[in-house]
Amino acid sequence: MRKSKITLGIVAGLLSTFALAACDGPTFSGDGYVLTYTGANGQEYHYTAEELFDSYLQTTSGASSLFDSVYKVLVRNYFITDDTEGGGIDTYPDIKKGADNDVAGVKSKAESAADDNGTKYDDEFEKQLDTYGVEDEDELWEHFAYQRMTTEFEDQFYERNIDFIRDAKKEAAENDLKFSGYLEKMTPYHVRHILVKVSASANALYNSEITEAEAKKLANVGENLALGIETFGSLAQLYSEDTGSAEKFGDLGIMSKSTSFINEFKLGVYAYEAINNSTTLSEAKDGLGISDEMSADYVSATGSNKIGTIPYEAFLRLDEYSDITKDADFFEVNDNDAYYYPRNVLFNKYFNRHDISVVTPNSLPLVPGTIVVGGDGVGKIQDEDFVGTFNATYNAMSGFKHVPGLDLDVNGDSLVDVNDKVLTTKDGKVVLAVRGGTSGDSGYQGFHFIVVERSAFDDTTNNVSLSDYYTTKYPTQKDYPTYTSTDPEYVEGANNYKPTYVNFLDQQIKDYKSRAESVEGEIKGFDSNLKYFIYEKLLTTVNTETGNPYIKFGEPISYVNSHGDNVTIDLKSAIETWIDATRNEADYNTRIAWEETWDSYVEFLEQQYALRASSKLLSETCAIEYQRTANTADSKTAALWVKGGACNNGK
Repeated sequence: MRKSKITLGIVAGLLSTFALAACDGPTFSGDGYVLTYTGANGQEYHYTAEELFDSYLQTTSGASSLFDSVYKVLVRNYFITDDTEGGGIDTYPDIKKGADNDVAGVKSKAESAADDNGTKYDDEFEKQLDTYGVEDEDELWEHFAYQRMTTEFEDQFYERNIDFIRDAKKEAAENDLKFSGYLEKMTPYHVRHILVKVSASANALYNSEITEAEAKKLANVGENLALGIETFGSLAQLYSEDTGSAEKFGDLGIMSKSTSFINEFKLGVYAYEAINNSTTLSEAKDGLGISDEMSADYVSATGSNKIGTIPYEAFLRLDEYSDITKDADFFEVNDNDAYYYPRNVLFNKYFNRHDISVVTPNSLPLVPGTIVVGGDGVGKIQDEDFVGTFNATYNAMSGFKHVPGLDLDVNGDSLVDVNDKVLTTKDGKVVLAVRGGTSGDSGYQGFHFIVVERSAFDDTTNNVSLSDYYTTKYPTQKDYPTYTSTDPEYVEGANNYKPTYVNFLDQQIKDYKSRAESVEGEIKGFDSNLKYFIYEKLLTTVNTETGNPYIKFGEPISYVNSHGDNVTIDLKSAIETWIDATRNEADYNTRIAWEETWDSYVEFLEQQYALRASSKLLSETCAIEYQRTANTADSKTAALWVKGGACNNGK
């Protein structure tokens, strides 16, 4: 362990003395040692070039250690040479005080351990030093100080380069580093939702059961959205059972590739953008990494490249039938099996779908399928209808609007035009609908009404670019996006603040500041390997005062190894090779994980549709006729309820 710690320190020291100082290279001692290191114990350690570099550059861990050592030199030298406010670490008293407190905490921990174990303090403190990979208290202080230096160093770098980190496009001509920025790599969406929780089981893909209250609430949300009187936000406040977002008008914030939303929600939005929406399809497939094969699998699982639909009248009937549990004579039907309750029949057919849907202004057919009666008088239902029939009255309701790119022939005239409408918000954003939830004791099951406030592939709306939208500034602050006099949206005498994610909610400045900081946090944290970009930026950026790059390596190191081979070590090249390999590995692992996630979702949808097509899914004919089974004069309908009929439980 000691040898490992010492060797790492040697490499850092070696780099700081000759690699970064642009010297001519190391000076070899007469006995062939590159370096002699005297440890804290006074013992000398001698290292040849082969011992130092072969052990580091020939392994992944070694190359990683080499980069870490270079990065450590960069950070430490920054605080030594920084003269923006007088210079040096003394300029940052918080770092010094923080490191002091960290060391004090470790010493206190050692004291407690000594008291608890009846051991010597020195022995416990030595264990703590080993934990941190350091030799003594001074090195421990340096360890904590370096951590805090790194945070400050990166924060200052981000502050100066945040716009580039957010906006950079890998293939842009001006992007010499070929760096893929936050917007390009993470494809952020700003999303809102209304969640109606249901008691249905997660695995009940065709036979879920919900309560009367749940049915009424689900219906009420759909009905009020269709009326178009209240805003989506106000309805979220009133109905949504996601309390955290409900108080913010349904706002869920930013959904990026790393956001841990349920597949039905997140991948449902992705499917809408990359498969169902012609205005974003091409860009979304490429940007989200949805291959033609992945798209084809989804279409195969759902049975269509068109988005799923829910007839609006399904909400009305769900409300109407929510409390029905007996027939017209108040007799129990099918042994009072809740699976046959009208609300559950309707819920399972139209709402219990885990692929994304939209709501259409359609009616439910009175008889939603063809009823066939056999010679035994048993009724069957064939040619089930899931789409419904266009209803001009519903279509005229304020909540239904045309959504460009959706390409649904809603009214059945064989054309797709402005007369084909779906459920939207008051400002015309499509309302997506999906069933989904989480497992476990703290999980939930529910139905989501989703609105995409800003798509990752909507480059500019009302002269607000994506870069503007995800600004890291807040109103009243310098550089917050504003309309200029040349913009159509400009209003003389107004503040002309652009509508962004930051001021999406009408709040106080402190709240705007918090949202701006959340965007900044997203950008800073989107790439765990972002420090490689910092290194590359410093490597290629020229100091305007000196005319030299911020990082300059010395000449390659040549030596004869133990096998008699001439070896040349180029530290700069070695680090570049390792960074490229690390990035490629990370990208590969990310892509494989993403494909596996998509495949898992598609397989779930395949299972859902297989069960729904297995004649286990009840027709809403059973719901419509539920109360007329005892005294009906309609032999066709009565035949559905006899033993073996489509609406009978087999008893």
